[in-house]
Amino acid sequence: MPPPSDPHATSRSFLLELPTELRLAIYDFALSDPDSITITSAPVAGDDPRAPDYIPRNAIPGLPAHHVPLVRSCYDASLLSIINPISVDKPQDCGSNGHSGFPHPTSFALLQTSRQINVEVAEHIRFRAPKSTSSGLSLYASYPHGLLVLKALYPSLLRQARSVHICGYYTLKPQESTTSINSSSSSISSTASASTSMSATSNGSDSSSTQTSAADLATSAAASFRVNMQGRRPRVRLPTPPPHPVQHQPHPAETTTLAGSAMASLVRTLLPPAPTAGSTHPLPPPLFKNLELRVYYPDECAYSQVWSDDGSPVIDTLRNTSGGLIDMEVWRGRRGCGVAVKVRPNPGGRVVSTVWRRFEDAGGIGGRAKEGIWVLGEDWGKGEVAGGVERR
Repeated sequence: MPPPSDPHATSRSFLLELPTELRLAIYDFALSDPDSITITSAPVAGDDPRAPDYIPRNAIPGLPAHHVPLVRSCYDASLLSIINPISVDKPQDCGSNGHSGFPHPTSFALLQTSRQINVEVAEHIRFRAPKSTSSGLSLYASYPHGLLVLKALYPSLLRQARSVHICGYYTLKPQESTTSINSSSSSISSTASASTSMSATSNGSDSSSTQTSAADLATSAAASFRVNMQGRRPRVRLPTPPPHPVQHQPHPAETTTLAGSAMASLVRTLLPPAPTAGSTHPLPPPLFKNLELRVYYPDECAYSQVWSDDGSPVIDTLRNTSGGLIDMEVWRGRRGCGVAVKVRPNPGGRVVSTVWRRFEDAGGIGGRAKEGIWVLGEDWGKGEVAGGVERR
């Protein structure tokens, strides 16, 4: 009779029985597999979060109550669009933890296998990081919702990321002086109308004679127009209506505030200060190479407020970058402006370069597709170049 099995006994690992050199070769092969993950959220169609008995769809701080997290194990541009936002018919099926559908990348799955494999893989990643050209994750997240999902559910992905790409739009705070400006303009107009009526009363005879001469001139002009237009067909040219601008709904104040905290935490994790003797700063991710942020500000006067709004994601990125090579592109247009920020690690200091461009010079953002193309990077999802060979 076989002995009873111990429920607490661990299963045998054939991987750990292999020689160390062979295990490292397997790790190297597994880590060379490029992975891309897209993270965002979408509202549930038909939900009304304003209902008194509404049950929130998620427990993520800052995420709207009728949103559900969406994660794809590839680059999906449709999840990041700001002009055609997606919605889901019903929440996705979840397991006991609520997010069992998350696709685990190769490196993340290896780290979760066992404690010994975790130590070996982490040490192997640090050893091969200076020579690695293609390994690591490419994370694509929407702002602000995807950023909140990334921080709440999958913060460990940042330790395995090679590049992080964030895109979205930021609605500026309404100006507080609008009411005072309207009231002052109305008082000025009323004062002007009162002074006009007083002058009209004092000069009644002059105004009556002026009105009589103006009426005579209008009658003679109309008669001459009818004579000149005899036998001709009038041609009326209507002006071309301007394209209908995209209406970007403002984000809730709580969402914007917590997204700023999430952005600050992400930047400090990817670009920590240079380690010094006795410092407690965490080590930078071994595979990280690039952080890219593309934000559109839909407002006619957005350019003057991008740099003055403390909640702006661009300000949060620059404020928390202790060291890095920062390349900025500022795009200005008639209905808004866009800011693209690319940061590469440089613990020794900050080097900032800025280029100003106009949307009209690059085709403009008048069309809905143009705006979406700019927010999404042109090289996103096209693979990475490793040693002159493009990896897909």
